[in-house]
Amino acid sequence: MKAKNLLLLPLLSLFISCGSDFDDNIDSNPFTLSLEDGNYWVYNVQTDVNQSRDSLYVANDTVINSKTYKKFKTENPPTGFYSSALNNNGVIYNNGKMYLTGGLNLASNQNLPINLDVSVSDLVIFNKDAVNNQPLNVAPVTGDIQQTIQGYPIDIHYELNTYGGGTLATFTKPDDNEVYNNVKITRVTLDLTISTASLPISNFLTDPEVLVSNLYIAEGIGMIYSNTDISINLDSFVAGALGIPASSTQNQQEFLDSYMVGN
Repeated sequence: MKAKNLLLLPLLSLFISCGSDFDDNIDSNPFTLSLEDGNYWVYNVQTDVNQSRDSLYVANDTVINSKTYKKFKTENPPTGFYSSALNNNGVIYNNGKMYLTGGLNLASNQNLPINLDVSVSDLVIFNKDAVNNQPLNVAPVTGDIQQTIQGYPIDIHYELNTYGGGTLATFTKPDDNEVYNNVKITRVTLDLTISTASLPISNFLTDPEVLVSNLYIAEGIGMIYSNTDISINLDSFVAGALGIPASSTQNQQEFLDSYMVGN
């Protein structure tokens, strides 16, 4: 074992359905990531307005639809994007791809203008061989839900994407200038279309892309740094009708502080 110290509206919970088959071919160029029970990662979480800490760990095996996953948990309710996404979910790392099954839960620090409740099954959240901008799944994860906001019946269409973000021979973590080798990036995006027959606006949002998160994954360690931007820009007429701000933005960063992973 080795150790190293190292927005404004309701909570969004994403649980989005997606399927993927595992590749059982032998990998000639492996990218090592350990998912042993007891592995942990502690993150300092920094937003525009506050700071917190998340402690993420591998708890145990869990069987879902006859597949055995590693279940991730956090010691306390998570605040960071990455820890929130993995908390209480099953993960498999197979031939350079990481698959997530369960609920992609985004914590209060990722407030968005709606609530979503959807399930995920083998959503690819990391692919060591993906080039920059390469989709990690066969198709975006999409869905439609209905909610009531300020008395208005709202129709919501969402589109979740994960992409490769390229490879860095070295990466310097911005909080402490520590250098990591062989770092690969995953980018997560969320687009929304929000409308209602009660108002003459086809989409409440002037820009549908509301969330972009870049996750930096170091070989032999795991996620070492994330940078998540959330931007909500509402049509001014809609904002006035709903009595909410027309624009809100937030940045969140997660910095690896300490970790322990198996060899």
